Amino acid sequence: MTTSRAARSLRSWSNVVHACDLQPSPYTDGPVVHVVLSRRPLETPLTDLRDAGYTVTATGLFPSELRACPDVGRFESCQHLLVRPPESDGESETLPLRSEETVK
Repeated sequence: MTTSRAARSLRSWSNVVHACDLQPSPYTDGPVVHVVLSRRPLETPLTDLRDAGYTVTATGLFPSELRACPDVGRFESCQHLLVRPPESDGESETLPLRSEETVK
């Protein structure tokens, strides 16, 4: 499975210890990225993600709520969240966004 541009970009952030794409579900508005932030001092605040154009859709998730991520057990003591990529990055390489007309 290839990785979206958003997940690759987030992995380069200093306090992001993990980022992976999750399949869209009925509860998400398209592709989302599972992001794990360290709990060290000076961690990446959510405002940094928002300032970079990401939409934070869920915070404070428990690893047990993220069964779709195969690596989630490695990061039990970290902060888990879901983000939507910036509009310019919204198209995933593995899950192309489709308009309703295309889906018909």
